[in-house]
Amino acid sequence: MLNCITASVERIKIKGDILNCTAQGHSKILHQVQVQQGRRDMLTTMISTISAVLVIPSKPAAAASIELPIPSKATSREEDLSSAFVIPALSETQYIDKIRAARPNAMRQLSELIERGRYKDAAESLVLYPFDDVAQSAFYLPWAILKNDEIRATEVKLSYDKFSKALRGFEKKCREAASYRTEDDEVEDAFLSLNSSLDELLKTAMYK
Repeated sequence: MLNCITASVERIKIKGDILNCTAQGHSKILHQVQVQQGRRDMLTTMISTISAVLVIPSKPAAAASIELPIPSKATSREEDLSSAFVIPALSETQYIDKIRAARPNAMRQLSELIERGRYKDAAESLVLYPFDDVAQSAFYLPWAILKNDEIRATEVKLSYDKFSKALRGFEKKCREAASYRTEDDEVEDAFLSLNSSLDELLKTAMYK
């Protein structure tokens, strides 16, 4: 029986030696793979570095051959205006007439809504008739003038930008007042600014 136990121990020892050898073999193989991968990475880096060094830069263009135009502010604005893809369907006179015809009812409607505290309705009415006729005609007016007078068209476009800014400010104040985030006086001030900016737009457009 003692011999059997001794034989079993010997077999276990042999199996352990085999497993140790196998693990060591795997470790050596893994180490060799890592070394080879490191060599490949190093070789790739060296090739990239050499390629970068060997690139011959192209000869830069002579400074004298490069001419950059420096337009004046007025010229730049005129170019921006004329390059826009806006095609007015009416003449400048027709757009001015539409503004003057729709304006009284549009402003009266806004004034009544403000007085009643219906600020949300006032904001939403800006995209409805009659105020929408005012806003749309004001938008196309500079491009209608551009057909005949670039300088005046540029001036009218600047006036329209002020009107557009006042319009956005008025709408913002109306929506803020509707949610109790601003005072009634601020809405009234924004309404006055909207009116005065429209006055300036018409004055600029009709001045020849």
